[in-house]
Amino acid sequence: MRILVDEDLIKEYFLNRNNNIFQYAENLWRIIFHSSNVKVYMTNRCLRNICDPEHMTSPKDAKVFAARLKDIFTICHSSPEIFRNARQYDLKIEPAIEIECGIKMGIDAIVTQEPQKYETDRLQIYSVESFIFRHELNNNLYSPNNLFTSSSYSILSNNQQLQLSLPLVVNQSPLKYMIRNTIHIIIKALKILKTKGFRGLTKQELATSLRCSENTTQSIIWDLTKFKMADCVRGRVSINSDLLDTGNSDISEYLSMVLKDHVIVQGIYKEIETSKSITKWRLQDIIATIYSRGEYTKEKSKSDYSSRIISWLTFAKVIEERRNGIFVIPSSESSLNIDYQNYSYEQLNLFQYQY
Repeated sequence: MRILVDEDLIKEYFLNRNNNIFQYAENLWRIIFHSSNVKVYMTNRCLRNICDPEHMTSPKDAKVFAARLKDIFTICHSSPEIFRNARQYDLKIEPAIEIECGIKMGIDAIVTQEPQKYETDRLQIYSVESFIFRHELNNNLYSPNNLFTSSSYSILSNNQQLQLSLPLVVNQSPLKYMIRNTIHIIIKALKILKTKGFRGLTKQELATSLRCSENTTQSIIWDLTKFKMADCVRGRVSINSDLLDTGNSDISEYLSMVLKDHVIVQGIYKEIETSKSITKWRLQDIIATIYSRGEYTKEKSKSDYSSRIISWLTFAKVIEERRNGIFVIPSSESSLNIDYQNYSYEQLNLFQYQY
């Protein structure tokens, strides 16, 4: 059987190890490690998210961990077509891409502890316990006395053992990340990186190509890496391989999915839900609310940053300017599927800008 494993489930098992939430994770990996008739897949985006060097104590840990995961999983690489198709779903970016990758790879099912995240009839979605039950029945191994027991596992690959609980560092979530540059300079940087392929450029080489200072170039690298448009490993910056053969419209579609998880976009859509539109001055107020303890409470800083974020949001077609200073949801977009029922606008005050 060919299954694609949910990104959250992989993260939970290999990094957090909080099996109070995903109580059947140990049993799933027992099947994966010991069953010859189960082939497992993961998305390239999932691999990047899990093996981001910022999550590990060193780039070497990230590289070793990625190699071990590739020994276990077949990696599904996304493409402009997958990004376009993923937009048809009213889902978060990860499950939408997982569905399209699953269709592309011809998998039998997606296995997850949260089937409600998917809401699709295009693929079979199994909860972990349902998949385990089906697998055991199909292999005549089902026994109520030993099916859901718990044990401790580690990855075994080429007779080498790698501990699963790799040490983590605190990660600055892109949900509250302060964008440093306009989208124009980001697209310019991406065009340069495309010409260098997987080899990439050093920060100094990128600065020379952009004709920017090293400080400005560093801020561009932060923007690129925080939104998974590029990687920076051992001082070299290279474009996300999924964006290598893309044009501006493909990058726009990619960002439209990524940006909907940003707290500023959530604040904007919360406002538009009520008022049907938002002014750039109201956007500045939202910025000041989110970054209430930082320099962005100053009027000039609010104005500068709102112009910056508007360039990203209009490029990604997240919002559309109807008349001077008034923005609405683009007519072609009915929703970005933000869950307002569980979203508290007051929580924006909890987010603090960290440079």
